[in-house]
Amino acid sequence: MPDPTLLEQLTEQRKAKLDELGSLIENRNKERDEFEAREASSDDKPSEEDRSAFDKAEEAYEADKAARKADIEKLDRRIDDEELQERRREEAAKASRRSVSVTSEPLTYRKDNGKEVSYYLDLAAEMVPGLASQMSDPAGARERLQRHAKEMEVELPKRAQAREQRAQAQIDDAEHEFRSSVGIRRRGLDESPFERRVNPNRTDGQGGFFVPPIWLIDDYIPALRAGRVAAGLCRNLDLPQGTDSINIPKVSTGTATGVQTADNQAVTSTDLTDTSVSAGVKTIAGQQDVAIQLIEQSPGQIIDQVITEDLMADYNQRVDVQTLLGTGSSGQLTGILPVANWSANTVTWTTASPLGIQYNRALAAAASKTSYSRYNLTNLNFLMHPRRWFWFASEVDGASGTSGRPLVNGENVALNTSALEADPAPFEGYVGHVPFGPNAYIDGNLPIVATAAGAITAGTNDLALAAKWDDLWLFEGSVRTRVLPEVLSGTLQVRFQLYNYVAFLVRYGSSITVIQGTGMAAPTAPGDTSITF
Repeated sequence: MPDPTLLEQLTEQRKAKLDELGSLIENRNKERDEFEAREASSDDKPSEEDRSAFDKAEEAYEADKAARKADIEKLDRRIDDEELQERRREEAAKASRRSVSVTSEPLTYRKDNGKEVSYYLDLAAEMVPGLASQMSDPAGARERLQRHAKEMEVELPKRAQAREQRAQAQIDDAEHEFRSSVGIRRRGLDESPFERRVNPNRTDGQGGFFVPPIWLIDDYIPALRAGRVAAGLCRNLDLPQGTDSINIPKVSTGTATGVQTADNQAVTSTDLTDTSVSAGVKTIAGQQDVAIQLIEQSPGQIIDQVITEDLMADYNQRVDVQTLLGTGSSGQLTGILPVANWSANTVTWTTASPLGIQYNRALAAAASKTSYSRYNLTNLNFLMHPRRWFWFASEVDGASGTSGRPLVNGENVALNTSALEADPAPFEGYVGHVPFGPNAYIDGNLPIVATAAGAITAGTNDLALAAKWDDLWLFEGSVRTRVLPEVLSGTLQVRFQLYNYVAFLVRYGSSITVIQGTGMAAPTAPGDTSITF
């Protein structure tokens, strides 16, 4: 038999003391009854000496009773404390059991069992009337989804807490970088930049059925970067759940020093003023319509990968477009372009016959302008439309642009170079770097409808960006999904939707320089206007 716990020992002591107190009261009541009976009797009335002894006994009884009650109250407090400790130990044991059960048992939907069980197939069977009857194990689909929901109830809060901690740490790191660059040692922000609202609720992962499996989230969401070059260049930060807006402080007027003109003369004094940069949290969604035949006839992992790849490709493109061109109205982010959105710098390249060597100078001018307005070129990179890069990559150094040596060379070629091209050149993303340092990236989501003045409403020009990208902050939450069967039921299709919450802000507009002008008109090959890029 196990030894009694401390709580059991204390409880037993309390019971014994209560019994002793009860016996004390019972015995004293008997003595009182006997004394009162004598007082009422005519034959055996108590003497004055008896009455004095009774009064002393009464005082001793009251003192003894008070001491015993104090002992019991002390035990009560110890028992309360121990009961609290016992409950804490029980909760810790429960949490430990939950943790062991989740981490030791494999999740329901995993990459290694994707051919046998499909999240989207089970979800469709649950949501689409009639489809379950076509499955060999419809009850198993519901059971798997329910088990998955319970797993996510454990997994998602842990991820949400970790995401919030990462988000705050990322903000603190970014703020620390800036403060260190200007000689301030204090780390991070004094208050959280994340504002929250209760209604409507933006809590991640509500409705466990509609949370994508962890392996799909981990495999496709961080890794797939199709269509989001600009978004990937930005400082990517986690968006905590329940966040409605983000406010980052910004110094608008700094302090100043100056030469004292003479002894006892006034010292330069400028008061520091600050403001904040704000970003509202927006929703970005994509969807995929899938034929029921594909759901019913395809192996599980195929349908999961097809839907996830398609939805994530669409989502990633939307994030990139919003990062570049969001208008800030009608639910959109406030994107990098046009210039007025964030008061960015501009370099205007004006020429009727643009040559590659001139474009190289325009890139250098953009880097220069960012340098003397932001005073820091860490992580400065160029972003341009593919047609601009591949035109540049084919340019030569002759005066007319029709002959001479190539301006852009591969990494292992040692001709005179204006840039070194990555080998092999990808269809998007990093393509090379210029001799004076910055890398060059291409992004097909950049506009080719700008005017010579950079207005993105008309015209046929494209734009190029030089940006210190770690001053451009993109926040993303955790992706979730849902299924809509009725809207396409007439054509035997099911609609799967994926959506997420995002926010974007530019900490300093001077971190961006936009290259615009007539030199950015649709490029053609010099001497052969039949070739357009």
